[in-house]
Order: sequence, then structure tokens, then C-alpha cells
Amino acid sequence: MLSGVVSMPSNIFATTGTNVSILFIDKSNKGKVVLMDASRLGEKVKDGKNQKTLLSAKDESKIINNFNNRQEVDDFSVVVSYEEIQSKNYLGKVY
Repeated sequence: MLSGVVSMPSNIFATTGTNVSILFIDKSNKGKVVLMDASRLGEKVKDGKNQKTLLSAKDESKIINNFNNRQEVDDFSVVVSYEEIQSKNYLGKVY
């Protein structure tokens, strides 16, 4: 059911200073899984005492287009099968 995982930049959500990963679940997905590292995208800005990361429209488009088209981009994303995930010491059952 896992369709993809996107690792977002730190401080992307207003009250969260830690890195966040977004999991995309799609019951109909029987094929490939997109793994994306978007943690280096965005611009860090000061907001009072806090720091936050803002994604530009270009950054958002890069994430969305890459995910929807299931593209592999060096140092940004890979597309793997459930079997490849399982072979990397994942001990779960492939359905």
C-alpha cells in the first residue's frame, strides 16, 4: 500500500523543528514506491524567535511532478519495488 515517502526540510511546519517525512498510502499501488529526499529544498527564514523553512512554487512543483511521474533524479529520488525494499533487511511480508 505504500506509494511513496518524501523527507521534508526541517522547520517546514510552524511548530515542528524536527525533520518530517510524509508517507503516501495508496491501497491500489502494487508497483513501485517513490523515495524522495526534499530536505535540502526551501529557504530558511526567521519568524520572530523561530526559524521556518518556506518552499518556493518551484520547489513544490519539483516535489509534485517528480512524485506523480515517478522519476529518478540523482541525489533527490529513487523508485523502488517492494521486493527491493524487502531485500534491504526489511522483514515484512510483500502482499
